[in-house]
Amino acid sequence: MSEIYDLVVIGGGPAGIMSAGIAGSHGARVLLLEKNKDLGKKILITGKGRCNITQAEFDLRKLVETYGKTGKFLFSSFHRFGPREIMDFFENRGVELKTERGGRVFPVSDNARDVVSALKKFLKENKVEIMYGACVSGFEHEDGEIKAVKLGSKKIKTKNLLIATGGLSYPVTGCTGDGFTWAKDLGHSVTEPAPALVPLKIKEPWTKKLQGLTLKNVGLVAKQGKNKITDRQGDMLFTHFGITGPIVLDMSKEVIGADKKGKIELFLNLKPALGREQLDARIQRDFKKYSNKVFKNALGDLLAKKMIPIIIEQSGIDPEKKVNSITKAERLKFLELIQNIKMTVTGNTGYIQAIVTSGGVSLKEIDPKTMRSKIIPNLYFAGEVLDIDGPTGGYNLHVAWSTGFSVGSQFNK
Repeated sequence: MSEIYDLVVIGGGPAGIMSAGIAGSHGARVLLLEKNKDLGKKILITGKGRCNITQAEFDLRKLVETYGKTGKFLFSSFHRFGPREIMDFFENRGVELKTERGGRVFPVSDNARDVVSALKKFLKENKVEIMYGACVSGFEHEDGEIKAVKLGSKKIKTKNLLIATGGLSYPVTGCTGDGFTWAKDLGHSVTEPAPALVPLKIKEPWTKKLQGLTLKNVGLVAKQGKNKITDRQGDMLFTHFGITGPIVLDMSKEVIGADKKGKIELFLNLKPALGREQLDARIQRDFKKYSNKVFKNALGDLLAKKMIPIIIEQSGIDPEKKVNSITKAERLKFLELIQNIKMTVTGNTGYIQAIVTSGGVSLKEIDPKTMRSKIIPNLYFAGEVLDIDGPTGGYNLHVAWSTGFSVGSQFNK
């Protein structure tokens, strides 16, 4: 008699590993299929190799609101396996954690390999079988259910199937959109995927001169004509192609969505904490302090060193002009510039640098308590393959852990 698994999981990322391990802990016979040579390839690059495990927001209502319209879908899985449970899961397995600014939770070691090592041990303890280099070619159906997974000429029989293949972001990790294709083939609707949490390309050449400069606590507003699309406040970074950093990544989905309808302009506010009158008073104090200096040497208290020549050029004020000779009109123009530096979006860096994929398997066709398909009763989806994405800060890994946990919990024998 040929063997049959209680659950076959396709995808050795965070959602797949969590579901496989939890199902195994309940006594289920589980096979995890991974097409790479090792597990957790994407986990290793999250948080720049540090792995932002979760977001330490313990008010679940506030947490689900962060995901926008899709947040309500997550309430059940977050209630079962929320931030505290995720943190306890890893700390109980020897991964000491710390919480940084913005509620970001990282291993104390700042090493994502410690997270992957703990997960591998978790799978081993729960007798999960793993097959590497496994390239799924299709599925065998009978009476409206999936009976087997095809690996070329080989068939693996299973009572249940989980697709946890991720999306399209970071294709170098093996995320090539297979899950979307299979979902469609199996009768599911798929919201068109798009890069999310992705750096933006900027037209203005002066931005290249600022490559490597990080700006703290700045404001950024995206507009299409006179209409504001979105805005954020926090940190951003200039690159050789444009801009990135938390506030840029978090607004990128909305910018990309609006970009199809026309030109998008960004307005950078270097001093968002100050109103116009407050900033003017600050500038006047600096101008009084450096009244006998030339303009280019009087801005060090107000602006980052790299920004000074860029701002001076755009202000139209002679850099060699004595500060005490600057007119009120010039000062007010300078003030306006500091709070409205215009940049034009020309595109984004695509899936190669996108942290997560927007779009995916329609949530209307998934049971939010179990992640079970409403179309095929023994099929499940978890993680990035679903039409859910959140901001930076551990929110997307949280979805993977929680939805994976929800699937694995169904196999409690």
